[in-house]
Amino acid sequence: MLFRFIGSCTKTESQALAPTSILLLGIILYSGFSIPVKFMLGWARWIRRINVVSYAYESLLLNELDGREFSCSQFIPSGPTYESADPFSRVCLGIGAVPGSDTISGTRYLSEAYGFDNSRRWQNLGIVIAFMIIYMAFYLITTEVVAAARSKGEVLVFQRGHGPTTSAKYQSKDLATKPNYSSARELSTIGNQSASIAMSTSVFHWRDLCYDIKIKNEPRRILDQVDGWVKPGTLTALMVCFSLPVPQRY
Repeated sequence: MLFRFIGSCTKTESQALAPTSILLLGIILYSGFSIPVKFMLGWARWIRRINVVSYAYESLLLNELDGREFSCSQFIPSGPTYESADPFSRVCLGIGAVPGSDTISGTRYLSEAYGFDNSRRWQNLGIVIAFMIIYMAFYLITTEVVAAARSKGEVLVFQRGHGPTTSAKYQSKDLATKPNYSSARELSTIGNQSASIAMSTSVFHWRDLCYDIKIKNEPRRILDQVDGWVKPGTLTALMVCFSLPVPQRY
């Protein structure tokens, strides 16, 4: 919903990409993974409060690691003489380790490494849902207020029976040069080799067609519920006659 909101505020894709790339970089850096919360600078720590990904990331880690015990693979100090010594004289090599314990608590690891608390697991879920509703409201408002870029109606149209040529005679190493043809017969041969568009056999029909224009800021209807049809392969002209009022002499 956040990126939909940004897209609805802009008129083109290029306008939406610039703020989206900057915002995406801030979301990644201040989610709590790349930069832990305790290492975030004070002037930039507030970004985490408006970053919806940070709340989701905290809840996901709490859901996966809270209440679990992970065995240690390496201790300090290590060596043959320390294995038979007092277990409280060595500690596991990892964040959240306790002297004398062969495991690391997932809850303690999250608390010391990231500052995550299990009491905020479901609270973060509510915050994520609230952000979704807020951004959705902004998105719906901007879609009604901000208008999209108007299309100029520039469409590439090929003449019926002819399409873009893929013949090898049209391919040239120098794009600036154009092929020269000696006769009309050669042009006709190349045109027949090109990809052609199938001729339409259906009848074009319209019913109750109306067309209004403005003359001196006043609406005038020049087509009023016109019915008609066009036969394939023919040219049909629709003529419009204007009737002007005749001035009266007094």
